[in-house]
Amino acid sequence: MIPETINGKKVTKKEAKFLAKLEIDDTFNGPIQNPMSGDSAVLNGLQEAIYSFIMGAQMMPWWDAFPPAQGWSKAQLEVITDFSTGLDMFRKYWASEYMTLLD
Repeated sequence: MIPETINGKKVTKKEAKFLAKLEIDDTFNGPIQNPMSGDSAVLNGLQEAIYSFIMGAQMMPWWDAFPPAQGWSKAQLEVITDFSTGLDMFRKYWASEYMTLLD
């Protein structure tokens, strides 16, 4: 279920559209470790789904490539847009967790 608010802030249509694409485990509540710093934060299922998308997007073989001559495909542009939305959501709703895991 897509929340209407998170931490007292209204979820935008763009954010709701992004969240609808994710598999959210409402029972998840556990630590996630930053692979670079070793620091960790406890995330709920919603946070973990967004975090996993962000980290997974960066594993795409084309992620670090310059835009191809013919431009990005529609699917690639969608991943890039969703990646940005996920990062923006972490900054907006969970600044501390963002700083620990994604900054």
